[in-house]
Amino acid sequence: MLIDFLQENYNWRDVSYMSNELVKTDKGLKRIRYWEDKQLLKWHISWRDHCSDTPYLLMDRMLRTRNQKPYAEHEDGYITAHDEVVDRYPISGQEPIIANTIVSFIQYGLKTEVNIFPQRVSKCVYDHLDSYIPYLREDQRMDCDFLIREGEMREKKADALMELTDSTPLPYLDPMMSTDQMRSVAKVLYWVGTMEVPVVGYEHVARFFRHWYVEEGEQSCIKLMQGVVDQLEREQLIQILAEMLKPYELNDWQINVEDGTIDRETLEERFQLVKKEWDISKQLVHIMSKMIDKKKVSVT
Repeated sequence: MLIDFLQENYNWRDVSYMSNELVKTDKGLKRIRYWEDKQLLKWHISWRDHCSDTPYLLMDRMLRTRNQKPYAEHEDGYITAHDEVVDRYPISGQEPIIANTIVSFIQYGLKTEVNIFPQRVSKCVYDHLDSYIPYLREDQRMDCDFLIREGEMREKKADALMELTDSTPLPYLDPMMSTDQMRSVAKVLYWVGTMEVPVVGYEHVARFFRHWYVEEGEQSCIKLMQGVVDQLEREQLIQILAEMLKPYELNDWQINVEDGTIDRETLEERFQLVKKEWDISKQLVHIMSKMIDKKKVSVT
């Protein structure tokens, strides 16, 4: 049984299941993760170990086994154990700490050697959206057509910015899914990483700024972004700006319109959501552009 295996490999006496990936032990709750790709596992071990910086940042590092290894071989794969922390980090007012954390991830992602194929960068897909226009109310059709055309322009601008910085390397980053990855241990930030293949570039940094903007508001997001901007080179910031420009919002607006069957109410609801997301993107692009311009002036 897995419980027997865990007791044999870790310094735990009492072990019981809470769920498939969570166990209760005499040393607290532990999250159990199962890995098949050893190279991917090694990257995650190294990333967590390197970025953990007590007492400023704690990572959900792999707990060491009785033999002081960060994993235990199990059947055809590997098992890692992590402290399970449930308390959310009180992010309000902690923008400088979060900014430092993001920068530390970027710095590690730039200098690490990766022996795995990175996750593919998301593509913007919106050539199908023209087919939605006839199903919208008349007053929405012009707005929809405008978003599609502006989306094409945004992507071209993003591509042009990436060409300007093609000699600047991109980092390998663990996906930053949400602010829920930030937990608290004795008021210290505890970051919960994923098991995903790292992504090349700043897509998830841009997405994280968006999450922050929605959850914490514009002023807090400006503080967070400024904390990152102050520590990166201008070329890196241009690469982040390029990701902000990409019209990913249109990817989320996909409804089956085949055979003339469509839920108009759902289509219109999603259209309103896309417009809201679009406005947030425009504001974030505006904020980042101003910060980059100021950085250029201060440097010169």
